[in-house]
Amino acid sequence: MRNLHTKTRKEAKQKRNQIIMGVIIIILMTTSVIGYAILSGKEEQQEKTIYKDYEFIKTNSGWQTQINRANKNIILNTEYLPQEVENITNTGRPLLEDFINKNIFLIISSNTERNAAYIFNSLSLFTLRIQFACPEEKINSSFCIDNNLPIKSCNDTRFDTTIIKIQDLEITEDQETNNTKINESIINFEPSVNYKNQCLIIKGKDEELVKASEKALFMIYNII
Repeated sequence: MRNLHTKTRKEAKQKRNQIIMGVIIIILMTTSVIGYAILSGKEEQQEKTIYKDYEFIKTNSGWQTQINRANKNIILNTEYLPQEVENITNTGRPLLEDFINKNIFLIISSNTERNAAYIFNSLSLFTLRIQFACPEEKINSSFCIDNNLPIKSCNDTRFDTTIIKIQDLEITEDQETNNTKINESIINFEPSVNYKNQCLIIKGKDEELVKASEKALFMIYNII
């Protein structure tokens, strides 16, 4: 009889454990479904917009879209949408082929220009090398000296070298010296993109420089 009671208690304990495990599994599955639904809801709430065939998703730092170029998947992050920069003046058209397997020199002479230059980081997937350089006219600037930058210009383009010059349209010390009170309205601060003979020149003031740089990038990836 003792063995029978022991066996009965053992079977009851096993059944109770099975029920407990079943309840735990149900809870885990339910919470997983709820968690997925919450995440899906958040994704659905993300701001999205379409430009041509490209979907742009709003992020904390701007906009993000996914493209495929030269058999590479790229997550492109920008501050502005293509429709916000498409009216910026451009001459010539840079193509991705102009940067594939090339040495790229990003000519800059200030932190503002360097920040704009980082937009072209995605090109590193296709190039041999990307390196900062300094313009000839700023050879003696503290920025160029402190960062030990090589001196480059559009004359340094080669079959294996493409130049990107990013220029912040600031009021220079010479302009301030030659004018008691300079009127900014007489200076052309309009952003622009110019591409010719493997030299891409991007101009703009402050945030307009970022816009012009992003237009150039959208052109390179054939989004605009």
